[in-house]
Parts: sequence; C-alpha cells; structure tokens
Amino acid sequence: MIRYRKTIQVKTSRNGDLFLETDLGQTWRTIKLSGRNAITEWMYNSAQTTLQHWQKDIAKVVLDAFVHEMQDEHVYTVYRVYQKGQGYTSTASDVFIMRIKHLNIWYISTSDNTWIFEEKLENFPLMVSDAEGSILEREVRQMLYDWSDTQRGIKPKKIIYTDEDYAAKGIL
Repeated sequence: MIRYRKTIQVKTSRNGDLFLETDLGQTWRTIKLSGRNAITEWMYNSAQTTLQHWQKDIAKVVLDAFVHEMQDEHVYTVYRVYQKGQGYTSTASDVFIMRIKHLNIWYISTSDNTWIFEEKLENFPLMVSDAEGSILEREVRQMLYDWSDTQRGIKPKKIIYTDEDYAAKGIL
C-alpha cells in the first residue's frame, strides 16, 4: 500500500519508464499495459479487492467521458504499479494509473485519493490538496459519474426519488 502525506512525485526515468516517489520515501515502479485488454490484464494481476474493482469501473467512466474525442477505442495506457524491491508480480499495490495520451488526461487512484486531470508532461507532483476523496466513498463515485455525464453532454436528473418517497406515495 502506498504511503504519503501531502505529495506523490510522478517521474520518468531515462529509459522512459514511469515511477512514483512519495514524500515518505517510498519508490513505486510501473509496467505499461496497452491494447484491447489493458484494463482486464491489470485487473487479473491485481489483488482484486473492492478498491481494485472500483478503480477499474471508474477507469471505464473516465474513458466514457472522453469517448467522443477518441479516434480509436484503445488509445489509453494502464500502468501496473509495484513497489521497488517487491517485484512486478506483487499484488500489494493500491495504485491505479491510466493515461489517455493524445488528450493528456491522467486518472490516478489510491485507496485514499483520486485524481483526474490534464497534464502534458510525464514529470509532475500529485498534491493531496488537489485530489478528490477515495473512490470507496459513494459520494466521490457519484461526483465522478456526474462529471462523466457532463463531459458527454448528458443533463443531470432534476428529481431523484428515494425509497421513502415511493413508500409515501404508496408505490412500493
């Protein structure tokens, strides 16, 4: 599990590999996964906890938000993240990274924070102050669903009824 207080520094090595350094001294490396089955391959090799299932689902929500701007449906890269010294087969990572390269869109998620932003460079800081909360929280997921709908031009529902509303009307 990645540990940080205020920042995660995303960097690129001389050979073009992406890696992360936290403000608590951890180093995390990545392996690029691309093509038709990148998200499926990432999921297959992850710990497959509730967090990873939500990370995968929100990745699809992010892709849906930009589908009208993508010429090819497989123009994104998913990064498998592993801690330096543990090997790439480790499933201990709670980090998900996806990049839609030609749009410069990044989606990065940890168990505590979620970032979706535009950045041309491959060297940048992730500030906790700029993050949304954890995608394990229902409110954060709902905010991301609404954001995706807005990106696609779908208007939000004006009235949302609860089960209590239906019971009060005698519909249930």
